[in-house]
Amino acid sequence: MSLKNENEINKKFSSAVDHYKNNNFPKAINLFKKIILLNSKNINAYLNLGVIFFKMKNFKESIKFYKKALKINPNHIDSFNNIGVAYREQGNFHKALENFKSIIKLNPNNLGALNNIGLILIDLKNIKESKQYFQKVLKIDPNHVDALNNIGIAFKNEKKYQNSIKSYKKVIDINPNYINAYYNLGCIYKELNSYDEAIKYLNNTIKIFKEHEGALLALGIIYEEQGKYDKALEFYDRIIKINPTNKNAINNIGVVLLNTGRIKEAKINLKKALKIDPSLIGAYWNLCGTASSVEEATAILNQILKIDANQTETKILANTFEKLINNLKDSKISNPNHHYSRSVKWYFSLPNRPKIFFNRWQLFDEMIGVSDKSRPFYEFGVWNGISFKYLIKFFKQGYGFDTFEGIPETWHKEPKGSYSSYGKIPEIEGGSFIVGKFENELPKFFKEKRPKASLINFDADLYSSTICALENCKEIIDKKTILIFDEFFMNENWEEDEFKAINEFCEKYNFDYKVIAVSFFSKQVAVRLI
Repeated sequence: MSLKNENEINKKFSSAVDHYKNNNFPKAINLFKKIILLNSKNINAYLNLGVIFFKMKNFKESIKFYKKALKINPNHIDSFNNIGVAYREQGNFHKALENFKSIIKLNPNNLGALNNIGLILIDLKNIKESKQYFQKVLKIDPNHVDALNNIGIAFKNEKKYQNSIKSYKKVIDINPNYINAYYNLGCIYKELNSYDEAIKYLNNTIKIFKEHEGALLALGIIYEEQGKYDKALEFYDRIIKINPTNKNAINNIGVVLLNTGRIKEAKINLKKALKIDPSLIGAYWNLCGTASSVEEATAILNQILKIDANQTETKILANTFEKLINNLKDSKISNPNHHYSRSVKWYFSLPNRPKIFFNRWQLFDEMIGVSDKSRPFYEFGVWNGISFKYLIKFFKQGYGFDTFEGIPETWHKEPKGSYSSYGKIPEIEGGSFIVGKFENELPKFFKEKRPKASLINFDADLYSSTICALENCKEIIDKKTILIFDEFFMNENWEEDEFKAINEFCEKYNFDYKVIAVSFFSKQVAVRLI
């Protein structure tokens, strides 16, 4: 190559690097390609093009240029590494694995390649082998924070949570600013329902990087699960300010709004999430909760089935609603052992076909409309007071019963203490709250004569709590009283809970009940005793 060409290449290279640093990628690409025309063996031009296309998320082009670099230098470890990373970004895990293993052939102790092979094996669900690679790294360097973090991920996938926690905490001991360890600890404690610990580590994540969308989302979900909806919205709104197209945050805003009775706003947000990602099945499902008719809900369910025809719950409900639209009897039920199918079968067994609603607020409104509003209402299981606040607007007085410390015993998959308000009793005008376990407080409360109930909302979930409430409040129920059960059906074990309690209660006292409203989505059923 002539001196003139060499000088021209150096000049173009310097200019290309400047354009790259200023994020003017098209000009940088053009200059690096001109360098290649002048000297097809200039490996640095190929490497820089690989970097630029990777940054542009054009992984196909990035791989192409790194492969050209390998033709010049077949032992160029960084090119194998970057090709492997690009293939992983494309989801081509086997190709990624090939490239990282090529590095190991050149250098068996290359820690980066060993660590990356472990990560790919996690992607391929080969957790046992992935740990072997992380352990190889840690044998060479016991303080390798990436390998410690990643073996923590492997342990989490195996549900060996304590091992996982131990690994993440060791990372933090070595590097107190290692953000992924804080985030991973927050997520694992969230999964274990150890919310205080989860919040602590997720907040640590945000202290290091205040715009960490994953940590903000996880915190929002925790507060949502605790029923602290205003707090949840704060975190989701923070995400939207950082990234207005974060579909998960927008979808979750829709869910919180739906849970707090703001149906129109919920629908707007759920549709916004679907505009960003038309294949977001969860948003379609949540949108069903804003429907105002069986026809509208069916159309939404059919949209889900266009995306994924194997959605069992969706198929069952779409089939059910289509039968209702066409006024057909439910002679054939698909997946008869599925809890949705069992719920549908129960619905079709009713002598009447009670009206269907799509969220608790619709059902509440209908029941309030036909109740005797001169009487008080009663609620067993108050939790965060959202339903109580809604109902008190229509009645002169309300009585709420709760420990405010969560459910008193394990409820199927929900551990004891779930749905706790941490002892915080709502302050609601017109509301009287009786605090303590039902078996202790209800006999004392109902020992005195109490006014007949307009409406009773049973939201204690458990069979034991529901039957206790029914037994003790029997004298405030008459033919005018509406009983609403919040978790009556649609759960995996629904026949063992509120359904069992009302049926046993009626059998014991020679009552019957007429179902007057149901909601397949909020799992509510409203009845009157006969």
